[in-house]
Amino acid sequence: MTNIGEAICKQCVEIINDLLRRFKIDNLELETMEEEVDPDDEYECLICKQQ
Repeated sequence: MTNIGEAICKQCVEIINDLLRRFKIDNLELETMEEEVDPDDEYECLICKQQ
């Protein structure tokens, strides 16, 4: 199973986490991957579809 942070870009993760905090959903927070994404990988954000 892949980490959801691998499939969602940092900008979208921040937006989602902000929404979760606003709606008081404290027990759920997405984490971004700490490692840099390899630019050669075909990597597309699941939300905004940017690579």
